Amino acid sequence: PLRGEAEELFRELLGLSYPRRIEGFDIPHFGGEAVVGSCVVWEEGKMNKKCYRKYRIKTFEGIDDYRALREVLTRRAKRIKKGQYPEPDIWLIDGGKGQLGVALEVKRKFGLNTFVCSLAKGRKSSIPKMARSLGLRNTPPSIGYLDL
Repeated sequence: PLRGEAEELFRELLGLSYPRRIEGFDIPHFGGEAVVGSCVVWEEGKMNKKCYRKYRIKTFEGIDDYRALREVLTRRAKRIKKGQYPEPDIWLIDGGKGQLGVALEVKRKFGLNTFVCSLAKGRKSSIPKMARSLGLRNTPPSIGYLDL
């Protein structure tokens, strides 16, 4: 029954069939130190911990969430294009307008067919004009997404 409800939710809210693979990305840091990128993976509705990855930020030092996210997603996209990882149905990005824009830029650069979503804290998501914002019931975040 849960899968049926999830399939209906994806179809109704996002216009998507049930995703087989979702990759979620975040750029955590502790007070500006130890900046890393993290990737978690859901496959067929279950967390696949074997596919989790932590990315050391290699191209710069300091705090720049957008630059760090661009580096992580670019490295991931290169591996997807080389066939080292399957292309996900969805990239789920932790962040708002800026992070969503970075993810869309990387997606386009590498010609991925991946649907891109960003989750932002608060009642409103600030997202690019080409995307739609959707408040989710009974949850604090909003979701911004781009229709393909």
